[in-house]
Amino acid sequence: MDHQAFAQLLGNYGEFVGAIAVVITLGYLAVQIRQNSRNVEESVRALRLNAADSTVESFSRFRERISRSDIAALYVKGTDNYAGLSEQEKLQFGAVMDEYMFTYWSVFRRRQEGTYEDADWNAHILAIRQVLSRRGSADWWCERKQVYPPAFVSELELHGL
Repeated sequence: MDHQAFAQLLGNYGEFVGAIAVVITLGYLAVQIRQNSRNVEESVRALRLNAADSTVESFSRFRERISRSDIAALYVKGTDNYAGLSEQEKLQFGAVMDEYMFTYWSVFRRRQEGTYEDADWNAHILAIRQVLSRRGSADWWCERKQVYPPAFVSELELHGL
């Protein structure tokens, strides 16, 4: 075999080995991408579960607080007639309402981040509407909404709140 034929044979062999290396590398990358995709999906699933758990905890704290008879009476009074509350009652009522609305703002943020489902958010909109449709709550919201992020306020206003 002459030198040129030998060089050609080595070149062909090198191309063959190179092609096999490319196929093996592509296969390896495909496996890695598939595993990474599964890991990302699992992380998103865990984030969604944590978001739901956090929401439940926040609303549980709110329900526990409002189940006290003095807070419940203040809440009912304030949702009916915020303007009729004393300054101290407005402060207390505002704290209760802020806790309630900041929980919804947190849910709204999680929805924007993709860790909370739109359908669940729509159910929350109905609950917010029930509260803010009361005259006193609506008055409180008009006075207080500027402390909330504009995107959250715009979302609520989009839904007529």
